[in-house]
Amino acid sequence: MEETLYEIRSNNLPDSILQQRARLLSQLLEIPYKLLDELKAKPVVEHCVYRQCRALTYGTLLMELEELKLWPKQTPDTITLTVSELATKLSGLSVETLHSLLRHTCMTLTNMKACVDKVMDSDYQPVLASHEEHLRNAGSWRRRK
Repeated sequence: MEETLYEIRSNNLPDSILQQRARLLSQLLEIPYKLLDELKAKPVVEHCVYRQCRALTYGTLLMELEELKLWPKQTPDTITLTVSELATKLSGLSVETLHSLLRHTCMTLTNMKACVDKVMDSDYQPVLASHEEHLRNAGSWRRRK
């Protein structure tokens, strides 16, 4: 069986980078999956009579995730997108709700872009000290800002 480009790349990457990739992918995937679980579990606002708000939001998010091939639920090891590609796709999710159509304020949705930005802005460093030293000695090291 022929290897995919992702498999070829990942087979040649140090474990530290692969571990950081898996961690970031897991954190990114948790954002929409957690929202789905919350929407399915109970109304965001108990007194809301607009059950349709929750149903429309849940269904729209599910359809968006299906289009991105993120539903059924995926795990970091099944994702072939880069971390940046996944972050961009999740930031661009458009979840329509009945309350936004009717200007009804029964619930506040998770700001997907803000959550993605928080994960992407986290201070992670997949490069080992030995790699950093090697690159610095080779004159090609620039610390990520």
